[in-house]
Amino acid sequence: MKSTSKSKLKKLERTAYHEAGHAAASYLLGRRICRVSIVPDYKNGSLGHSAGHRLRNFHPDYDESDKTRLKVEREIMILMAGEEAEWFYSGRRNKEGARSDRHEVFKLMGYIDDDPDSWRLYCKWLRIRTRRLVINHIRWKVAIPAVAHALLSKNKMTGAEVAEAIQAAIQKEIAASVEAKAGPIVRRF
Repeated sequence: MKSTSKSKLKKLERTAYHEAGHAAASYLLGRRICRVSIVPDYKNGSLGHSAGHRLRNFHPDYDESDKTRLKVEREIMILMAGEEAEWFYSGRRNKEGARSDRHEVFKLMGYIDDDPDSWRLYCKWLRIRTRRLVINHIRWKVAIPAVAHALLSKNKMTGAEVAEAIQAAIQKEIAASVEAKAGPIVRRF
């Protein structure tokens, strides 16, 4: 395989893990996902995208309740999960590829606090929370690769396909865990 083909494949894999991070985070944080894709959109300057359904009753511009703050935090973590997943699974940070995610994070931070100094600390805390979920939480560690592998074979997935891939991967992990703890099942006839 030519080196340009290898580098394109690596870029596609990184994109798949990035978008899988967003999709898995959406699913696991209870946010409905509409679609996810690793088909480049050169017109908009993206190598992939993931889109959730529009949030109902989400008005952070005038609703300052705890419920709204938690929704904003969840949205920020979903945005951060793409970059964290790409970094964890590829070993590389793609600051250029995550620029639009970071831009959206800072827009959302404006709803939580109007002091940019506190944004940095709050974002750092949310990034640490997100990174810990990506790296340490078993459901996330199973879900992200499952969606990434499915994306690499399909290029595009609906929200239902994302949910199906994650549920199947989690069930497989549960079955393997149960078997490992219980040992093989011996049937006597």
